[in-house]
Amino acid sequence: MRTSYKYIMLFGGGLIAGVIIVASYFYIKQFEDTESIRYSLSAPELYSEYRSDEMLSNEKYLNKTIRIKGIVKEVYKTKDDKIMVWLRGVKSYKGVKCKIQYPEKEIKEPLKLGDSIVLVGRCLGMDSNVKLFECEIVQ
Repeated sequence: MRTSYKYIMLFGGGLIAGVIIVASYFYIKQFEDTESIRYSLSAPELYSEYRSDEMLSNEKYLNKTIRIKGIVKEVYKTKDDKIMVWLRGVKSYKGVKCKIQYPEKEIKEPLKLGDSIVLVGRCLGMDSNVKLFECEIVQ
């Protein structure tokens, strides 16, 4: 009786370990695709696509790495000491918000309103603006 209990415990432990390994693999796999740049477009184009069909745009851009070019509308510091760069969209009060991952390393000179800038970041989707995070300044 004791020997069969050991085998059951050993099998159960192996099964749990296997499930954890497989789950970890699939969890990590979902972020692998975000390392390479999938799309390159302007802030107004990205905003317009989201505005016209948010579900389709989420299928296309959500959690994907995007290179985005735009005109700086506003720059401000977030509560967690990151820099948020707001790029103009089609409408003057809407656009694309990009959260700079490492502002101390990325921003060598202050960004000014009206500057043209290229960023690379991952898309979070849209609330009233399209949002990108883990952004880096390319130009």
